[in-house]
Amino acid sequence: MERSRRDTTAAALLSAIADHGWTLEDGPRRGPVAIGRPPTGRSTAGLEGRSSLTTGPVAIEPVAAADCDPTTIVSRAVHADRHDRDILFLAGTDEVAEQVEAILSEPPLVRSSRSGLRTFYAGPDRIPIEAGGYALVKSPRESLRWRETRTPAGPMDGDPNGTRGPRVVLEVDGTVRAVLADARTLASPPATAFPYRYQRDPDTKRFYVFSTRDGPTGPIEDYPGVKAIRAGGYTPVPMPIVPEHLFEGETPAIGIYSIERDRITIAEPRT
Repeated sequence: MERSRRDTTAAALLSAIADHGWTLEDGPRRGPVAIGRPPTGRSTAGLEGRSSLTTGPVAIEPVAAADCDPTTIVSRAVHADRHDRDILFLAGTDEVAEQVEAILSEPPLVRSSRSGLRTFYAGPDRIPIEAGGYALVKSPRESLRWRETRTPAGPMDGDPNGTRGPRVVLEVDGTVRAVLADARTLASPPATAFPYRYQRDPDTKRFYVFSTRDGPTGPIEDYPGVKAIRAGGYTPVPMPIVPEHLFEGETPAIGIYSIERDRITIAEPRT
């Protein structure tokens, strides 16, 4: 029943922009619901900032309230960028449209920004450790926060040879638990950057937890799976969403259509 309501809402949103002159065709199997081209050559009610969207193709992405989270919104924008498309999000309510816009702009694609230092959204991916396995902390996921800082200013493990960006720190309930040289280090940080790591043994098929800083060299605990690791009080550290790691150059032009106000507004995520 829920899927039926969602499909009906998507159909209504597609119909609404078609009524404003958009040309639509079915999207690919793994991709946006539709591919569209904006109207040209005439004034179109409900369209604002039309020149900010290309003549096509534009990925058309209806967004349900349940899907309005940073991971979903950013991943759809990344998919559009990698297929050389701009993107238009369709929202059934002003509230959903405003949530999408908050993720995409001011500041763009990050939770917050102050004095040029950003606080990131947590993404769905894990952080691979240079020594093998993935980063781990003994705290609930909701207590974690990734942000940039200008300290420590001195040299540290993982510093790049050339110019580096701000340090990136992982906080747990406001206490710093990991410090990385800069955002590039997230690709493969040293094991000692995090208090724990976990790794699956291909022979035993079990997951082993290691203390990376002050524990024994061998595993301190073992579990049958990641779900059991979480039940033991640990959390695999989520990779933060860092915009420049996801987009090839500038982000695509992004529009947001609200059926309630019957308008398209243009997000400003370009940096």
